[in-house]
Amino acid sequence: IGVMLMLLSIIGGISWWSSNSLNGQLIQITQLTNARAAVSLFLTGIRANREQVLLMLQHDPNNARIYALHDHPISLHFEDIANRRTEYRKALDQLDHSEVMRNGKMSSLLNQVMEARKQYRVIFDDTLALLQHNQYIVANEKLIKELNPSVKSLFIAGDQLFELINKEVHQLEEQATSLGALIKQLVIITIIIALAMAVILGWMVLNSIRRAISEVSVAISQSAQQMRFTSQIPSRTDEFSHLVADTNRLFSGLNQSITEANKVVSAIANADFSQRMSGQYVGDLDLLKNGVNGSAEYVSFLMKEIEAVMHLSLIHISQLSLIHISQ
Repeated sequence: IGVMLMLLSIIGGISWWSSNSLNGQLIQITQLTNARAAVSLFLTGIRANREQVLLMLQHDPNNARIYALHDHPISLHFEDIANRRTEYRKALDQLDHSEVMRNGKMSSLLNQVMEARKQYRVIFDDTLALLQHNQYIVANEKLIKELNPSVKSLFIAGDQLFELINKEVHQLEEQATSLGALIKQLVIITIIIALAMAVILGWMVLNSIRRAISEVSVAISQSAQQMRFTSQIPSRTDEFSHLVADTNRLFSGLNQSITEANKVVSAIANADFSQRMSGQYVGDLDLLKNGVNGSAEYVSFLMKEIEAVMHLSLIHISQLSLIHISQ
């Protein structure tokens, strides 16, 4: 039992450490997953805004055939760009304030993304300004010469950051899976040890009960066979302590009452009528005490009466003898 308790303590310590490690890894996985989603949202927004610029270039009135295909104002594209900018700015703020993005290579790549985004934003704002002033040809040239390269640089840095985050997530997921398997094995081992302890404790309790019953049974059997009540069962401190104490008290009471009764009867046989049973008894032993003492009293009374009769008889015989002599 001691060895098993030691094993349970060791397993409990390992399980506690594993659980804490697993919780920490799950928190990191959640943070990295949110960061990966933020990077994806940011890159998607950049890509969508570039597509909006391409669509806006088709609103050039100098290209009448393409211009006629659009039944909506160019302002809709500006609104869509503004909305997407709001969305990916929130994603960038989330990345900038994330704890997992502050370590080593991730922090360096995030800084590269931020720098590339600054350059992109200046070029992108200039392109939008040209489109707002209907300078479509100049805007198209700026798109080809400046905006596309800046978008490409931004995507390279963003993709590297996304891949790094993705790699970290996969590594942490593998570690979490291994820790989960370890915890599962520890739980199974704990259950097996607990069941073994339960079986051993059950066997010990059953053996203790069997031994206690055997001791009481042997003592009662010996007393029944020999009709001697001097035996005493060794005292116990378990659940059978009361049964053993009551059995010993029963034996003691029987032994004491039989001893006193025998003493009274032996005294009567030796013409000593003064002995009585003086022990404190209850139930049938009290009836025995009263019966023996009553019998002793009755015998004592009879002997006194016989003694008185014999005394009177001797007096009468003496008187008759005197009368006979005088005649």
